[in-house]
Amino acid sequence: MERTAGADPGVYEPSSDVAVIGTKGEVSVRKERFCHPEEARLIWKDDRLWLEDMPGGNGVFLRIQHLVELDPEDEFLVGDQLLRVSRNPEPYDDGPTAEPTYFYSSPKPIVSAFRVTQIFEGGCFGGCVLARGNSVQVGTEQCDLLFPMDPLVSKQHCILEEQAGVIILTDLESRTGVFVRIKGDQELMHGDEIVVGRTRLRVEFTQRKTKGGLRA
Repeated sequence: MERTAGADPGVYEPSSDVAVIGTKGEVSVRKERFCHPEEARLIWKDDRLWLEDMPGGNGVFLRIQHLVELDPEDEFLVGDQLLRVSRNPEPYDDGPTAEPTYFYSSPKPIVSAFRVTQIFEGGCFGGCVLARGNSVQVGTEQCDLLFPMDPLVSKQHCILEEQAGVIILTDLESRTGVFVRIKGDQELMHGDEIVVGRTRLRVEFTQRKTKGGLRA
């Protein structure tokens, strides 16, 4: 496993079938302040490599290679931005009260299927944008959700679209990729990239070092 961005050593070679990624793991990212002591596990089983998210941390994110279906409240990374997709709440009853008085508010928005919200350090919400109809595009120029000061975000980085009631995330051939937080176990392939905290790691299959061992 090779580090491609972050502050710790460049190459990790786990010697057993199970290796923990974390500040106190076999794959140690000890200088990563956004990483739990045991953030995730690598498991080599039946000649296949699996990544397992462990409870208590900030999660582990996998770079998408093709369009991906998202569930409400799923999180993903675009550059240095942590984003969350959510369904829009059902509209409140805007009829009059008994007086009668109507609730004063901004004009109702266009019909929108979902929203994308930026998550700041500490968990507070940042920018939020409603889908224009059924899509939200993220980037630095001519997009719905703009991050012009983030050097890791491309001009048109990715797009989220609702298709037949499902939210689909597509990387628009960005320079740095889009990473989705995994849930449960996820099989890894040669060349896959993951993010833990702000450390990026790439998986490389080379050769089995010993019986039951893995070099990655």
